[in-house]
Amino acid sequence: MRYIRPLPVRSKLSAAARKGDPAVALCYGLGARAAAGLPGWFGDFLLTAAEVRAVLPHAESVLAVTGPRRAEIIGRVDAWMSAMSDEPGFEARTLLDGPLRVLRYAAAHGTGAVGVTQSY
Repeated sequence: MRYIRPLPVRSKLSAAARKGDPAVALCYGLGARAAAGLPGWFGDFLLTAAEVRAVLPHAESVLAVTGPRRAEIIGRVDAWMSAMSDEPGFEARTLLDGPLRVLRYAAAHGTGAVGVTQSY
């Protein structure tokens, strides 16, 4: 019998919304071109340590935005979540800051990273 021993989670992001999908809201907020450069598909990805280091520069260019661009993205995420979910007061900033924090942590510690979205 084989089993996989779970590793301790050092850095994580959790975003949930009733009747809405935060990963799709982030993609809408970023726009098609920027979202296409993020790893995986609408929040789902599995990266080795080497892959984390390879995607981090682009993820930083997409997610580490400031000023008017950041305000525009957050506004678009807010608009999506208001129209498509039943989650008043959803914190859109976590969708920009969280994934980048997780990828930076993984790169700094030489580990892989995983992203999973769940809908039901």
